[in-house]
Amino acid sequence: MRIRAWQWTALDYVLGALTAVVCSTSGVINIAIEGQLLLGAFCAAIATTVTGSLWLGLVCGAIGGCLVGALLAVGAWGAPLFRWRVSSAARGKRADRS
Repeated sequence: MRIRAWQWTALDYVLGALTAVVCSTSGVINIAIEGQLLLGAFCAAIATTVTGSLWLGLVCGAIGGCLVGALLAVGAWGAPLFRWRVSSAARGKRADRS
């Protein structure tokens, strides 16, 4: 069975929706889903092009996406620990779970 182009596009939307579901269960609305997907894809493309290794590209893509997620986590929960403050609208924190 061949996978058509629209099915690959639908897979991107499904993965983005699953990311939103996982993040919303923790009480934070992830406003950086597209950024995570794009940075992961960019890092994977660069690493694969430079090294020629598909597996290293896959690992670098996962690390790139995790870095954007870590930035969101620091903004959501780590803000009281630092001097700078992130507004709840910018970090996407829901009002019913503070």
